[in-house]
Amino acid sequence: MMGEFKSGNPYKLSLLYYSVIQGIANMKLFMKENYIAPEVQDVLAFLLK
Repeated sequence: MMGEFKSGNPYKLSLLYYSVIQGIANMKLFMKENYIAPEVQDVLAFLLK
């Protein structure tokens, strides 16, 4: 895998990525030590080929 991005609207993909990161941050904030973070490859799965 070369880390190439999937095709699509770059603006929409960037908003989706930021939304995922923001959601992760919010979950960590509210759940504290009970939060289990997703694996990096799972977060990037929608974005990379």
